[in-house]
Amino acid sequence: MKTFSTSFLLAGFLACALAGQAAETPAQGDQRMEWWRAARLGTFIHFYTTTANPVGAVPWGCITAKHAKLYLHVFDWPKDNQVLVPSKAGGALSARMLADRTRRPLACERTDAGVRVTLEPGFQNPYASVAVLGVGATTK
Repeated sequence: MKTFSTSFLLAGFLACALAGQAAETPAQGDQRMEWWRAARLGTFIHFYTTTANPVGAVPWGCITAKHAKLYLHVFDWPKDNQVLVPSKAGGALSARMLADRTRRPLACERTDAGVRVTLEPGFQNPYASVAVLGVGATTK
């Protein structure tokens, strides 16, 4: 049986998710969910229910969206613990680390270039860390 590293599988998964695959059948969805449970990468389950990046490319990872939330998938953790999201969306801002069960809010502020979010270092993951940014809308 051929085996693959977690990094290889994650990279392939992210490439497929961002490419906008065709709709799947319920059976395919069940199979996919079982694979994720077996791979123990449940943090990334949000990828399957979100849309591809609505705000533009970022140097630190990628962004997916669902309703008025942006999911910030951080692959390259910044030294200053801050990521800039190129969003001009109005409305209230809120941010948190997806893996934080206490849902502690992260510091976030609007700038001329977008929204700056300060990440929580304790949630840094070797593959990808995910922060959730709640915005008024998900447009440029």
